[in-house]
Amino acid sequence: LDVNVQLDYMSKTIDDFRNFFKPIKNKDKVKIGTLVNEVLEFLSYMINIDSISVYIEPVEDTTIETRANELKQVLINILKNSRDAMIENGIEDRIINIKFYKNSSSVILEMEDNAGGIPIDIIDNVFDPYFSTKSDSNGTGLGLYISKTIIEQHCFGKISVSNSDIGAVFKIELPLK
Repeated sequence: LDVNVQLDYMSKTIDDFRNFFKPIKNKDKVKIGTLVNEVLEFLSYMINIDSISVYIEPVEDTTIETRANELKQVLINILKNSRDAMIENGIEDRIINIKFYKNSSSVILEMEDNAGGIPIDIIDNVFDPYFSTKSDSNGTGLGLYISKTIIEQHCFGKISVSNSDIGAVFKIELPLK
């Protein structure tokens, strides 16, 4: 693990938070697959130490214009939440499936874990501020709320969550134009 990569990323993250409320920001042209790989590289230590298998199914790697560092923050938050849920639920064979594809107007990125899903009675609240599913004091309830804000207000997209047969599926839709 290259410490300089981590420090550079953390420095950019601090800049991103400092600039979060500035009204004018430049977008970056980025391939969705490259962005996913950069996030996985950043999280590689956590993924390895926690024995998480990550499977990527790129249907079509598309270049989009978006605020790349902010989108990376969202992906990191969702993947870390998946890891926390797998550990908390005692999942031994930990799996995260990532799929990205496009339709006529959007690039869609889906991240699925095998942590058992989100209870149906609270699934509609996971993006609410200060709502947390974590049983200990590690959850502030702000991560998914901030992620939703980033996707909707800074990347002009949509984010949703549903359950599959094995776990939670977070779906991010970003406009092609």
